[in-house]
Amino acid sequence: MGIQPAIPAEDSLPKDLSDAAIQNDLRHTISQLSDAGLFSGLVAVARGHKEIANVSAGYADRSRHLPITGRTQFTLGSMGKMFTATGIGQLVDAHKLSFTDPVCKFFPEYPNKTVRDKVTVGMLLSHTGGSETSWQSARRK
Repeated sequence: MGIQPAIPAEDSLPKDLSDAAIQNDLRHTISQLSDAGLFSGLVAVARGHKEIANVSAGYADRSRHLPITGRTQFTLGSMGKMFTATGIGQLVDAHKLSFTDPVCKFFPEYPNKTVRDKVTVGMLLSHTGGSETSWQSARRK
């Protein structure tokens, strides 16, 4: 048993991958999905660091018929926590910080001395600032 990626049929791949073709295809696809009530949002496509397409559809405020634009601010709720945890995990893997590093390592002038000296990166990530986390007790075993 093994896992192999599915390779799309050659004739299903786009023939033209130019920036202009991607922009046109994206506009067409987003328009179709939006018209069918299946999409409301913003899609940006980049090649490297250069944005090549940016398409929005739907309403930021349906009751006032305010469209979504490139300047629309979205409420993401707690999604930032997952990206923060991933970034911290990558920094730990790269040995640039540790879950046991105290706040004072990064904010030596933080005004609350107890937090500054006793709260760790791991505590902040697990929302247990000041108390032992399960991963800490598991590490000691």
